Amino acid sequence: MEYRELKKMYDISNHSDLGMDLNLITAHVLKKSLDDLGLFTEISDKECVDIKKLMNRHMLGEPVQKIIGYSIFSDCYIPYSRHTLTPRMETELIVEKVLEIVGNKQLDILDLCTGSGCIAIALAKKTNCRVTAADISRHSTKQATNNAKLNSVDIKVIRTNMFENIEELYDIIICNPPYIPSYEYNKLDKSVKKHDPKLALVAKEDGLAYYKILANDAKHYLKDGGKLILEIGYNQGQSVKELLLSEFNKVEVLRDYSNNDRIVIAQMI
Repeated sequence: MEYRELKKMYDISNHSDLGMDLNLITAHVLKKSLDDLGLFTEISDKECVDIKKLMNRHMLGEPVQKIIGYSIFSDCYIPYSRHTLTPRMETELIVEKVLEIVGNKQLDILDLCTGSGCIAIALAKKTNCRVTAADISRHSTKQATNNAKLNSVDIKVIRTNMFENIEELYDIIICNPPYIPSYEYNKLDKSVKKHDPKLALVAKEDGLAYYKILANDAKHYLKDGGKLILEIGYNQGQSVKELLLSEFNKVEVLRDYSNNDRIVIAQMI
């Protein structure tokens, strides 16, 4: 059969989350890149059976990244690890926004709470910038180092509790911190609670603890005109904006593919 026929079986669009997951699983089974997977790609009977088996596991709550063993994040290969947050599609918006800002310039970029290193690695791959990845977790810094080598990019990796061991100034500071309030953790989908580390998800003070640190301290590590770029929860736009306006005079909230607040950019001008 052709891939378009398989897609019809699941009644999904190519741009839905499940559609993207089917793309990943199919490309994995066919040993193709996503770019080589088309609607008219031929799928054998055995390949179809294998794809359906993996999709059944996914639809029972197992993350597609664990099933196939990796994520494709902004054209980078990121192996699955139970110690770091699985890269999310909406986080690619940070990479897209930074690429717009950087252009052809060679800037100094810090990625705090780097986790798997996916943001730092993508930016090192797509720009000429000097990129530093930082995290408090030993597992994360090891993972980020290994993932950088796997993607043939050069990044600096620092183990630090937020800005504790940061000594340089940066043109751009990025952070995708834990931001889920503790009282909402039990409401999360079981696929998230079972397969993503709680440390990378939950933050105190109604999910705002790390944003308060960033609002207070980030300006001391930014060069003149530097920008702070954050991922936030879908309902945190106004709260984070108010925190940042105490220290920055320009704060912008951007929406994601689902029209939820997702990215905040702050700058002193």
